[in-house]
Amino acid sequence: MIKILMFGWEYPPNITGGLGTTCYELTKALTGKGVGINFVMPQSIEGNGLHASGQSIIKIAQKSKENLLHTLSDLHHLLSIPSKLSPYALQPDLSTVEQEQALNNQLQSELDHFTTSSSSAIKGLDYDLIHAHDWPTYGAALQAQKVSHKPLILHVHSTEADRRGNHMNRLIFELEKAGFTMADNIITVSNYTKNTLIDHYQVDPEKIEVIYHGVPSGFDNSERTANLPEFNEKIITFCGRITWQKGPSYFVNAAFKLAEENDQIRFIMAGDGDLREEMIELTADLGLSRRFHFPGFLTREEVKRLWQISDLLVMPSVSEPFGLTALEAMAAGVPVIISRQSGISELFPHILKADYWETHTLATLIHQLINDPQMIAQQKEKNQTQLARLSWTTSAEQIIKLYHSLKPRL
Repeated sequence: MIKILMFGWEYPPNITGGLGTTCYELTKALTGKGVGINFVMPQSIEGNGLHASGQSIIKIAQKSKENLLHTLSDLHHLLSIPSKLSPYALQPDLSTVEQEQALNNQLQSELDHFTTSSSSAIKGLDYDLIHAHDWPTYGAALQAQKVSHKPLILHVHSTEADRRGNHMNRLIFELEKAGFTMADNIITVSNYTKNTLIDHYQVDPEKIEVIYHGVPSGFDNSERTANLPEFNEKIITFCGRITWQKGPSYFVNAAFKLAEENDQIRFIMAGDGDLREEMIELTADLGLSRRFHFPGFLTREEVKRLWQISDLLVMPSVSEPFGLTALEAMAAGVPVIISRQSGISELFPHILKADYWETHTLATLIHQLINDPQMIAQQKEKNQTQLARLSWTTSAEQIIKLYHSLKPRL
């Protein structure tokens, strides 16, 4: 049996983005194939983010490993390290170099604590390889690699180049670059992300393996149910973190162009993020307040309900490594329009696309799709055909093949 030491920074029920869902689906598929996994992650204490008050991480790390280790299955254990790390809370709009440096000093301290705590907690664990997800885990993973001399795989779901563009946090960028340099192999979730690593981080292409996601479980192709409210208007939905990366302003501006011609449309911007208040103000400035709804962060069950009332998902991301939300929507029978700057576009060539900045084109495509039942039906049919080809089992099999290539004697 292959035994993996896996580092991540979120896992159900603590989910703030797509990584938690991905880690759940992957570990379930991997253990289903007989892979043993010890999954190590920071667990928030007494609040959210770096600015929360809480106990000393070092003090908590001195607790016995047995108190921190939770068995999810015979082959899967979750090792929670109490921590203040909350990566999505680390992307504020910092207006001065001093502000960024102050945040980075605090961030580095928390990362060091997590690395130290993890090193203490995993002593005595038996593993063949190290598999780490995204930058908050790289320090701990590199330390484990240094101590154990075991192969290291980094799984890249998003990069600082995706999240911040030309305004990257240098500390996070350098953490990523150091990890990519030291890793034995790198998994990216799309060719789009592979090219990001080559172009922005100068990673050797031969080191990178593209492995796509499967379809999240629990979403089915259902129609509107009888207990849901009736809407005369079409419901156009944005669902995700309301941050620069996800392109919320382009969604609002496309909505403005649509609203000028059609008063039978409502818009939902579901999610939370540093731009949420700004988007609420923008819709007010554009006279769209009556048309827009901001329900905030939604639970998994609430997202399922959202898909049941949505006529269309629009994903205008500035840089989207994959696009798990679009998969969920398609699995639930919702047609989608996406930006060309997304990994998922590689798998669904038939889906309507626009460059994220082309709000006029985006509005035209939305108008075209919601008013053409035949086009909607055709997209849904093609979506279901392609979705049937994607599975977490396939993803797990590709990962296991990579494990064996690094550890041929297993």
